Amino acid sequence: MKHEKKDEANILNTPNIMKDCLKAHFEKGLQDGLDENRTLYYIITELIRLGYSKEKIARKIDSWFKKMGKKLPPNKFKEKVLSVIDWALKRPRELGCSAKGSLKILGYCLKENVPNYTCRYEERMKTIRKILSNPKHFNESAFHDYRWPEFLFRVKKGAGFYATEVYKLIRRTETLRGLIPGDIVFLGFAAMQQFFLTEYRGLCPSQMTMFRAVKVLEEFGLIKQVIKGKRGETSKQSNGYRRILPIPKPP
Repeated sequence: MKHEKKDEANILNTPNIMKDCLKAHFEKGLQDGLDENRTLYYIITELIRLGYSKEKIARKIDSWFKKMGKKLPPNKFKEKVLSVIDWALKRPRELGCSAKGSLKILGYCLKENVPNYTCRYEERMKTIRKILSNPKHFNESAFHDYRWPEFLFRVKKGAGFYATEVYKLIRRTETLRGLIPGDIVFLGFAAMQQFFLTEYRGLCPSQMTMFRAVKVLEEFGLIKQVIKGKRGETSKQSNGYRRILPIPKPP
């Protein structure tokens, strides 16, 4: 069974990030007082929810044990880890965060243990519920219903065509990366160029053309650049864009 990708409906129902409490144990190793086997099962269950395949989960769990100074021999790893992954894949579940949920009752919840802690997962869950409670807010068809592609091409000609395709690329990237609609999408001009090369069989607009397409989308209030990219000797970060929701009507 493949769990590499989640469909759009599932992505919208739960945040595509690991719950804070489990992430803490996963990144720092098992904390004192918690059962290792239960925590192992919870982390595996969470990785399944996030769409990881059996092979990737096994590699991540192997790294987790090594982080805690443990290296399980193959037979022990199969018995302790692979069997649990197989079992959990057949019975996928969502670990709830309610007052009666096991994460709180058994001492995992950081909000219960750390004063004034703000749970990133909970905040995203609130955003998702807000989106789902207002269908108008999440009306993706509005981009075409309002005839934005025709408007942009009529007003901006070629730049309007590229702007339309860049908008679609940003929306597609949200889905592929498991982001909430309207979340920040980091996307460089080179990635935009590669998109056109792939989708239009050799069409390769310049980076200046991509820059102008982004400016058209900003001009008409369809997106907003919220993070300016950085270029350094050892690392770089693309610009961060956020789609404006609900999708506005053309002027």
